[in-house]
Amino acid sequence: MINRRTGAACLVVAPVLHIASALLWPVGSEGDTPTQLATAAAHPGQTVLAAGLDMVSWWLLVPAVVALVAVLPGRGRTLAVVSAVLTTLGAFAATAGTMLNIVAVVLGAHDVDPALYDAVKHDGAVGVFVLLLLLGVVGQLLIPAAAWRGRLVSWWVLALMLVGVVATEVVLAEATGVATALGYLPVLAAQVLVARAIARPVADPAVREPEPAVA
Repeated sequence: MINRRTGAACLVVAPVLHIASALLWPVGSEGDTPTQLATAAAHPGQTVLAAGLDMVSWWLLVPAVVALVAVLPGRGRTLAVVSAVLTTLGAFAATAGTMLNIVAVVLGAHDVDPALYDAVKHDGAVGVFVLLLLLGVVGQLLIPAAAWRGRLVSWWVLALMLVGVVATEVVLAEATGVATALGYLPVLAAQVLVARAIARPVADPAVREPEPAVA
């Protein structure tokens, strides 16, 4: 079982790495296919590092949610279990995305026809990973939902997470850099608050206060 402090630390570090990843993506990474390949070829190390940090940020959510499951009683635990499953799927999808970015670096460095990269991106298998990533985002939303259900945090922590997810996945879906990093700050704040609740020591009900001595 994951130590509660370890899980809490993972929950805080994950969004920090995601923000670092957003700031590292080279300009042009979200352009059309020829621009993406040219950018990846011109900045291979930066591209791989940004993709790798994003992948690690997803995998850090897995032990964090496992720790949340252990902390919660029956109330909220089911949501946390579902979150653990979905975030794990999202982590696998992020890993596939990192591999796809490495492919872009290789193809761009060899001046391969952009149509080949388009064919790879639109392959049915890649579509499956896109779906898994969306499920992972739902799983991330369920982290504060489970914590709220288990009375570890207030309802507005879930609202804070929702604002950040909508900002980065909908409003700023095609953006990188500072805009994406700023949009993700509510997610960081929400996960810090959940992490604090996870790390908070819980009194053992088996340990009873000593009774006062009878005079």
